[in-house]
Amino acid sequence: MFTDAYDWVVEPNVLAMGTYATGSLMSTKPYVCGTPYLKRMGDACKGCSFSPSSTCPISDLYWAFLARHAPLFEGNIRMAMPMRTLAKRSQAKRDADRRVHAKVVEVLGRGDVLTPDDVKGARAEPAAAEPSLAQ
Repeated sequence: MFTDAYDWVVEPNVLAMGTYATGSLMSTKPYVCGTPYLKRMGDACKGCSFSPSSTCPISDLYWAFLARHAPLFEGNIRMAMPMRTLAKRSQAKRDADRRVHAKVVEVLGRGDVLTPDDVKGARAEPAAAEPSLAQ
C-alpha cells in the first residue's frame, strides 16, 4: 500500500463516484450498473434467493433508473451507449421495468422483504388501468 494512496485512489475512485449527484466536479458519470457487471465484479449473487436469469430485479431497476433520469443523461457522452440501448428496449420491457421498480419501492417502503414472487408478479401483470377522469 502506498502512503499517499488516499489522495490519488480513494478520493477520485470512491468519493467522486458517490458524489455524482452534487455536480460534475469530479465525476462525469453516475455509478450505476446492471446485473452482468455485478456478477463479473464480485459474488453479490452468491447465496441470493433471486435467480439471476429469472427473478433478479437489478436489471429492471437499472433500466427504470435510466428511463426516469434520461433528461439528466442527455448530452453526457459517457452515458451515450446505455441510453441508446435503453431506446432500443421494447415498450413492454420498459413497462415491466417500471412495474418492478414500483413493486420494489412499495414492498421495501412497507419494511417487508422482497421475494422472487414479487418480481415475477410485477413483470407479468400490467399495471391496473388508471381510472378515467372523464365521466
